[in-house]
Amino acid sequence: MPSSGTAQLTVTANQLITQAYKKIRVLPEGATTANAGQLADATERLNLLIANLQSEGLPLWTYQLIPVPCTQDQSAYTIGPNGSDVETNRPLRVMEYGNFVRFYVGTQTFDTPLRLISRAEYLSFGNKTSTGIVNSIYYDGKIDDGGSGATSPADGYGTLFVYVTPQDQTVQYTVYLNAQRPLYIITDGAEEFDLPAEWFMYLMYALAAEMADDNEAPESRIKRLEDKAESLKAKLLDWSVETASTSFAPDYATMPVGMSR
Repeated sequence: MPSSGTAQLTVTANQLITQAYKKIRVLPEGATTANAGQLADATERLNLLIANLQSEGLPLWTYQLIPVPCTQDQSAYTIGPNGSDVETNRPLRVMEYGNFVRFYVGTQTFDTPLRLISRAEYLSFGNKTSTGIVNSIYYDGKIDDGGSGATSPADGYGTLFVYVTPQDQTVQYTVYLNAQRPLYIITDGAEEFDLPAEWFMYLMYALAAEMADDNEAPESRIKRLEDKAESLKAKLLDWSVETASTSFAPDYATMPVGMSR
């Protein structure tokens, strides 16, 4: 019989949770689904695991190019949900490379690379409202909420600072951020995951290991599940990186005065 011709593997949250319960021997082989209480508890654990994955690196599928239209004499732009300057998911962080500013002259489009600078460097600028063509950016990823000093993981936003501040009213500048967006959580058991199929096996073992102690699994089984999950994750993180080569060059802007280039 020939192959299916399809490479798409679909696994819902409830299906993966059921398999995880089987791994810790809570459900017998052949069981079609966990009960409502088990599904609710496991979904919470699963979302915590997904959120934790964001600290493990930069998954390729979460790269996002975010356009930020610039406004004359405005140097700070909020990015996130609920009334921000740019309404989207709050970026977790901005990549060092791949950011640029786009503007138009007549019918021609020009893209100019931007330099991502640190908080310390941005704060050291004497006149942050200097005007001209944007050449550097600083992204403050703290979870701000309306400037009140409060924070909200659900509704908070990050802030992009541009340097220098756009002034020319006749030219529209748009900053494009090469950013990492959050992984989407599970809100319904019938949903698919915001991860490639290669990660499904890891999620199953990681969830089983997470729930094993609460379900009185033997220590030896917990250890096997944890070891399997860690082994799968290590391989996946090595795989989930860009394959293009990387080149390095001196940062002349930070070289001591008098040093030869």
